Amino acid sequence: MAEKKMPKGEKDTIIAKVSALDDYKLRITFTHGSILVLDMKSRLGTIRYYPLNDTEILHSAYTDGTKIIFDTKPKYELDIFPQEAMEMALTPSHDGKIILRAETLGKHKVYIDFASGSSMELDMKNHFEDVNYSILKDRELFHSMSTDGENLIFGEDLKIHIRELVFPMGKHWKENK
Repeated sequence: MAEKKMPKGEKDTIIAKVSALDDYKLRITFTHGSILVLDMKSRLGTIRYYPLNDTEILHSAYTDGTKIIFDTKPKYELDIFPQEAMEMALTPSHDGKIILRAETLGKHKVYIDFASGSSMELDMKNHFEDVNYSILKDRELFHSMSTDGENLIFGEDLKIHIRELVFPMGKHWKENK
């Protein structure tokens, strides 16, 4: 269960390292500091991810910085891009909820349990530097966070849809300074 890291010196990387965990989960550490624990169990019966039933293949996961790659011993080509991983994590429950629970951690981190069985420690440090999110530097406001199952809610009426915060696109997903 060794973590495999991206090659040093790579530019435009999003994934810093990946490791397989027990119970068909992947721990994905992004270069900006967030960590996604992606539950793959619901995908194991699909044609695309069926090879991951072989735990040797699951535990072969590594990253080139832009995607997760599995050593499938030339039988298949299997990889997961960051946006795909986030889409899997954000799969809603039957009642439409994406988020089951969310809580703040420290100065700029949020822990989220998703309905998909996945979880995330979301590092919002880079978001705080953006004028659109700078209001969240207010500790009292940040720590007032709650969820309605789709949005993170700060204070009484500041809502941010979870997709706006977690997709690996744009300047917020660049490496922490």
